[in-house]
Amino acid sequence: MALLRLTVALVALVLAAAGTGRAQDVADDEPPPPERASAPPVAIAFTPPALEGEIVLGIFDARDQLVRTLRYEPDSPELRIDTNGYIVQWDGRDERGAAAAAGRYRARGYVVGEAVSVEGEAFHFNDWAAEDRIPATAAKLVVWPESLGVELATATGPRYAQIAPDGTLAVVAGPPAEAAPASRWVIVGDAAQKAVVLPGADGVAERSLRVPAGEPQPGEVVARPDNDTILLREEAPGGAQRVRMLHRQAAPASAVGNGTVADWEVVFEREWRAADRFGLLDGRLAPEGGAVPAERMVPLVPNALEPGPASVRLRFGSANPGSALFAPGKLKLIEVSTDGAWNRFVFAPGPAAGEATLFQGDGLLVEEFAVRHLEELAAFDAGEFLLTPAAQ
Repeated sequence: MALLRLTVALVALVLAAAGTGRAQDVADDEPPPPERASAPPVAIAFTPPALEGEIVLGIFDARDQLVRTLRYEPDSPELRIDTNGYIVQWDGRDERGAAAAAGRYRARGYVVGEAVSVEGEAFHFNDWAAEDRIPATAAKLVVWPESLGVELATATGPRYAQIAPDGTLAVVAGPPAEAAPASRWVIVGDAAQKAVVLPGADGVAERSLRVPAGEPQPGEVVARPDNDTILLREEAPGGAQRVRMLHRQAAPASAVGNGTVADWEVVFEREWRAADRFGLLDGRLAPEGGAVPAERMVPLVPNALEPGPASVRLRFGSANPGSALFAPGKLKLIEVSTDGAWNRFVFAPGPAAGEATLFQGDGLLVEEFAVRHLEELAAFDAGEFLLTPAAQ
């Protein structure tokens, strides 16, 4: 309720001034007030709009370069109510803690409404990273004495994982101690549609699985000794890869004809494809070749006490580490993520007014976020001042 109390206090002061009949306009021949000059700590006064939320105040130098970001939650003890609004203290130091040079500075900022929220929605294009936290770029199949699994290529070297018959994945220290026997399963068919087959002694397939055309097609197959559980590595044009473990369900007697007929249940599945050039195609996320808009104009809540801009251009980008939405001048307004070395960003419209969809990628994985209630942003200006050297 701090902003509500502040607004009431300011309105009362305005009414009191009007009642005394004091002139509100400065005469043309009246000299301007002396410029503020302060040694640190500097008292900064500002009048925020009537919007409850986090106050983000940026200190900018004469070249309009951001020197320091100050953040205050509602009812923060650092916010002191005065006749001119709020007063806060700047210790005269930059983001690294070093003393800022003497000179001219400007303070301006925003209120981020309490309803503004960021929520993670989905991962795209790399199930290994999304579900197993393994930044895999490729996979090949491995057979241990008692299990099947994969060797995953990563930027820091291979990682190994075993996959149990129920689809449970467990990361292990290394590859099998000895080579596994060759699989009896073979891959037949052409590039458009392939099948994996376990040949029988009489030339009739004991087991078989045909992958529908249009899906990634088998490039490698291994199986457990009972041949009722198989592991496939499948490929699609463009470099997409899929690893699936399938378990054969027993066929009813009526289904047995010339050869064995059975249904296969997928108990494990991971898919990966390169997405270092992801973007939007016709409004949809695509792994490559799409537009990459990283900025959007967002309307601002009007500040009745202090006229200001009607909108702000927000940029989605790296916070090193993590990511954020930034106002002009690299002022971080809204934190999106706190970790990760993201290098590609898409700022897309959301499904409703005041909403946005954010996509960030690191070349291996694309993460999606939903931002809601962006209509609850407001700007304010705390003016200019001169910073003098600190007292010796």
